[in-house]
Amino acid sequence: NLEQELASVRQQLDDANKSACHEQEQLQRKLETVATEKDELLAAKAAMKCEIESLESNVADITDAREAETRNLQKELAEKVLMQKEMSTLKSEVSEITATKEAAVDNLEQELASVQQQLDDAKKAACHEEEQLQRKLETVATE
Repeated sequence: NLEQELASVRQQLDDANKSACHEQEQLQRKLETVATEKDELLAAKAAMKCEIESLESNVADITDAREAETRNLQKELAEKVLMQKEMSTLKSEVSEITATKEAAVDNLEQELASVQQQLDDAKKAACHEEEQLQRKLETVATE
């Protein structure tokens, strides 16, 4: 009876050892799987970190380029505004010069008309004087 109990206990111990060994093997395989997954995740994390750094660098480059383009556009706009102001000033000056020229032309035309009138008056007066002198000469000649 004791031998049977001892054999039974030994069988149970042997079964427990086999079960424990089997569980230990399963746990070892799980541990290896988890370690592999951990390595894969760390590798993925490192790759993601590199990608993030690359993207951050790209963002910085794009930001710098955008800021440079903004400065260039602001400079170009300022130059265009300045050119528009200069053109406006030139147009104003041209308008003033044109108005002054037109006024001068009007004055010259009026003076020319006045001089022509004086010339016509002088011609008429000279003709009249010539006629008077001719009559005097004829009168003196007949006398």
